[in-house]
Amino acid sequence: MPRLTNLSLLVQARQLRDHCHSDSGAFPLLAPREQWALHIYYLLTDHLTDPALIDHREDISFLDRSLPQHAGRSFARWNKLIPVVEAYVTARREAPIRTKGAPTKLWVVSEVNPHLDADRIAKVLLSLEREDLERNQ
Repeated sequence: MPRLTNLSLLVQARQLRDHCHSDSGAFPLLAPREQWALHIYYLLTDHLTDPALIDHREDISFLDRSLPQHAGRSFARWNKLIPVVEAYVTARREAPIRTKGAPTKLWVVSEVNPHLDADRIAKVLLSLEREDLERNQ
């Protein structure tokens, strides 16, 4: 497999950033360890200049020699998931309306985020506490 050039690194980072900021849904289908590998290698939530991203790549590759391979495999898997998700979304738009009493399928996925939103976490915890108080009264 060919090595990742600086140009292909920048192209892949832009693809991932554009896709992660949209709601297309393929990124959360990756395993959390794959998401973390992509976040750490490409710094998806940070707004770096191209030279800074290239410098980061050199530094992080020196610190963790297996990370480039993990990130490359995760990127390839993510790339394969995009058409699957797009086909699923298209099929769901054309699917008939569910009949009453039919079983419901629910998928739960997780999306890692290296930058936690403290306000959002506080709101979730407060709403859980309110629900618990309402149930007990």
